[in-house]
Amino acid sequence: DYAAQANPVMRRAIRPKYPWSDWADGSWWELTEGTDFTCTPAAMRSGAHSYALRNGYVVETHMGRGILLVKFARP
Repeated sequence: DYAAQANPVMRRAIRPKYPWSDWADGSWWELTEGTDFTCTPAAMRSGAHSYALRNGYVVETHMGRGILLVKFARP
């Protein structure tokens, strides 16, 4: 038996865990661990870079204790 392909309507209904598209508006965003994300700042930074790669952005990040600054831009 093989896994069934997801229905296209179902795929669109799945919301991302984080509002990356909102954060990709060209502004600097200060994301706080426990409020804006549930993983470590390093894991969130990795997620930001993955989102940027998948969606044609470049991203700049700066990490602090429990804080991640992110800024997405088009190349």
